[in-house]
Amino acid sequence: RIMATSFKRNRTQQYIESEIDPTYNPLDDDSSRMKAFQQKSELFMFSTCQKIIIRSCLKQDAYDYLFSAFVSFFNGIQNICENNYSWSTVELYYTMFYLFRTKLHLEGIAIFRATQMYYLDTKNSDKIRTIDKKKHLNTHEGTIKLFEKFFGKTDITYTNTVEYNIPIEWMKEKREIVNYLSVEFLEPKFFPYFEKFSSALKVKESTIKIINDNSFAFQEEFAILGLPLLLFKEILVDYNINVHKIWAHEKTDYILSKIDQYGLDDIKSYLCM
Repeated sequence: RIMATSFKRNRTQQYIESEIDPTYNPLDDDSSRMKAFQQKSELFMFSTCQKIIIRSCLKQDAYDYLFSAFVSFFNGIQNICENNYSWSTVELYYTMFYLFRTKLHLEGIAIFRATQMYYLDTKNSDKIRTIDKKKHLNTHEGTIKLFEKFFGKTDITYTNTVEYNIPIEWMKEKREIVNYLSVEFLEPKFFPYFEKFSSALKVKESTIKIINDNSFAFQEEFAILGLPLLLFKEILVDYNINVHKIWAHEKTDYILSKIDQYGLDDIKSYLCM
């Protein structure tokens, strides 16, 4: 096993920081310097050349988020098969979060942090904009709000509701119950929304249903697995993503091995192999 001794920062964030102020240090917690960088950021005008580079960074970041989405998804399935339902809820919510980031970035929309959350629509603007002027958002809140701003009327996961809730809000609520509101995990019991996924065989059967009929993804008993599957399908098809071309062989092999491990062959048809 190879242990990672460092981590990669978001390419887009790094590039934008370096263009706005090459001397900026994101680890510097001096409030006056942070404020000065924020003011510079709000005034900065990006050139056409800079935006082309940003879009290149966004594409690479998007592929990394897509990989993280797959890893989270299969970790969620593994936890289901091992009856660890609580943690599976968290993993499947994170799958949606990473897929939201993936789609935003593939559309040329950058998320940028300078004390608060901003975005840059590289196709239509030369300046960053605040995601919400009235509220200080965390990364998850900002990502969801931005996704809704750009795709709330068109994305497949916004075409219906789950228990009368916007699907991502339904997923977020389930995750927050597990992470913050419930005093303990329920194992070996599980929440009602896992009833259809209580074994590896049921996961496989339900996956086939969801892939063949999108409407299952919005039913409470299928949604926790169905919504990520629906968004995977949309992104892979709409952006014609071939996993052999966007990742190193070891990453592609890892994802394909997980598909084989859980017998989810139907997913392979969307990987543009």
